[in-house]
Amino acid sequence: MAKEIKVVTNSIPEASYPGAGTPSSKKKIKVSRSNQDIAPLPMSERLYQKLLAVLRREMLRGAQSIQKYITIEKIRTNWAMGRHIDAELKGRDEAATAVYQRLNEDLNVSVRHLQDITRFYRTYPTMPGQSGLSWTHYNLLLLIDDPVKRRRLEERIIKEKIGVNDLRLLVHKPEAPLISVKSGRLVSNRGTLFAYSVMKVNSMHDANFLTLDCGFDISFYQTIPDGAVYKSGNLCRSVKEGEAYSLKRAPDLRAQDIYTYQALVERFVDGDTLLVNVDVGFGIWKREKLRFRGIDCPEMGTLPGNRARKFVEEELGKCGFVVIKTYKTDKYDRYLVDVFYLPGEKDPVKVAAEGMYLNQALIDKGLAQIWES
Repeated sequence: MAKEIKVVTNSIPEASYPGAGTPSSKKKIKVSRSNQDIAPLPMSERLYQKLLAVLRREMLRGAQSIQKYITIEKIRTNWAMGRHIDAELKGRDEAATAVYQRLNEDLNVSVRHLQDITRFYRTYPTMPGQSGLSWTHYNLLLLIDDPVKRRRLEERIIKEKIGVNDLRLLVHKPEAPLISVKSGRLVSNRGTLFAYSVMKVNSMHDANFLTLDCGFDISFYQTIPDGAVYKSGNLCRSVKEGEAYSLKRAPDLRAQDIYTYQALVERFVDGDTLLVNVDVGFGIWKREKLRFRGIDCPEMGTLPGNRARKFVEEELGKCGFVVIKTYKTDKYDRYLVDVFYLPGEKDPVKVAAEGMYLNQALIDKGLAQIWES
């Protein structure tokens, strides 16, 4: 009986190595075989996996080379076509519209593109070398009339590896520098996790009783241990023992040490604002939009603003959670916070004590300025 082999694979990207499926190691070809015996490999599994890794690298290299060649040829073709059109139109610009319209009909190329490639040749009489810029880069640069500004921006694109989306922002919405940029060091208080203040609850009808202030307008009733004496304002720590929680008096704590939490990032709003789910303790979670304390990032829709958010995404993307120390709310009712993170660390207590301070990192990278509320 013939052996049945079923192959299921994702669609092949345009730049993939021809006939080879996808070069990405993340997208694997799944092969299901029948119960019939398959001939054993004439090599060890270790050698096979080594061969597989080498072939994947070659496929990826080939795909990247093909894409690079396509980019270079697209620029060369547009430049050459623009050169031929310009040669025929020189001294006869009044006939350009008719020429473009006829070429549009015969070549099925838009009039706008024909105008762009003609302007491309006139702007770059010598064909650009292999600078790493794409046709879209050059097309956006053509919108800048000043040759000095255009050249400076071109050099910046190459140096900073600016993508077309960020370049589009620079061209259509020129970058505005931060006003009165202030740099320096923020003073932070890392706080203490699982620390709470005892709060007295007054009732008109029943006896008054004590609860724990968990922050975010959340209070939690916790049975006071026998023999323990608690008063409103006392500070304590919560200790989880199995499924239950117990309280420990913490005379060493200060009032400014509480309101510190572990949080899971749900969404990056902008460079200095996060939407998170906060673990306030005792199995209670609170969804909040938080604003970084003491700093101000540029607005989204600008290159600096986009870069600030990208930096935050990349930094926190390496972490399973963050630790936040909350303060007062701003005029939009968002809590102001200090954010601490430590890639790869699973212990929130260690992150609180040793984690990197995100607010300060944004200032140090030149992505935010000191902001005094």
